[in-house]
Amino acid sequence: MSSTREMLLRPALTGVIAGTAAGVLLGNAGELPILGMAVSPAVANGASVAVGSLTASAFNQYVVPKIASGQQAQAFESGVIGAVVPGAAAVLAAHFLVGKMSSTSAMIQLGALGAGSEMAAAYVAPMIGF
Repeated sequence: MSSTREMLLRPALTGVIAGTAAGVLLGNAGELPILGMAVSPAVANGASVAVGSLTASAFNQYVVPKIASGQQAQAFESGVIGAVVPGAAAVLAAHFLVGKMSSTSAMIQLGALGAGSEMAAAYVAPMIGF
C-alpha cells in the first residue's frame, strides 16, 4: 500500500471511530457550526480528530525521521507522538473548525477522544487491510 493512501485512510478511520465514540459517549444533543454548516457534535468531533490524525501522520512521516537518531529512538518518538499529537491536533482543529472551545473539560475530552481513537485505529487498521 502506498504511504499516501495509508496517510489518508488511517486518519479517516480514526475520524470514524472518534465520531462514533463521541456519539455514544457524549451524545448528539445540539448542533455545532463547522465550516459554515450545522452538524452534530459527533460529526464535529470526528472531523476534528481526523484532521488531528492527519497532522500526526504527516509529522511522524516527515519530521520524526529528521530529529530522531536511530531506529529505537524513532520507534519511541513515533509511539509517543502517535498518542499525544492526534489529541492535541484534534483540539486545535476543533478550535479552527468550530470556534472557541466551551471549557477546559471539553478540550480534555476531545484530546482524550483523539488519542484513544488513534490507538483504536492502530489496532483495527491491520485487521481490515490497511
